[in-house]
Amino acid sequence: MIIDFTEGVPDKSENGLRGIVQAQAKVRLAVAIPVILSNVVLYFLLHNRVPLWFLGLTAGYVVYSVPPFFLIRGASVSILRRMLILSAISDPLVLSVWIALTGTFGSVITGFYLFTTLGFGFRTGRPLMHLCQVASIASFVLVMAFSTYWQQHAVFWFALLIPIVLVPFYAGSLIEKLRVAREHAEQQSRAKSDLLAKVSHELRTPLTGI
Repeated sequence: MIIDFTEGVPDKSENGLRGIVQAQAKVRLAVAIPVILSNVVLYFLLHNRVPLWFLGLTAGYVVYSVPPFFLIRGASVSILRRMLILSAISDPLVLSVWIALTGTFGSVITGFYLFTTLGFGFRTGRPLMHLCQVASIASFVLVMAFSTYWQQHAVFWFALLIPIVLVPFYAGSLIEKLRVAREHAEQQSRAKSDLLAKVSHELRTPLTGI
């Protein structure tokens, strides 16, 4: 069985998928980068300096965020779908690298696991949201395994892991209800349109004869 990762997307055309990929890319620039830059400023205020590896990490995230804007131009439907699937996996991984390497400063942005996961859910439906959720959980577990800071704050780590595990399932039920309600509304709208078309036809036929 092949999973349709875009089951919840109303418009699965090239333009529809391109709009979703572009929206995700804009979030990376408009939300994530300002938060990361604020991390750099906070590091400087506390230590009166910013090490090269911190600046390199920041530059690396900027480099990761910009290319999608160019790649989506002229991309086919299949490529856009692959980009969505890959970004659902790579976004949590990149976030985890930042969190693992920056310790205290990385803890400030752990909420982006949920931000990213739910973003995929409400834009594309449950399959892609749960794929992003699995990637978030797996990468956050790796953060715990390799980061001394998080090993020293295991209770804090576990408290953050709980919503990453539970919240998307609750959101998934809401997304499914919204999808069913939208489909029902669309069916009702089509039924009304068909009825009006039939009534109009029935009225025009005798009037034409007269």
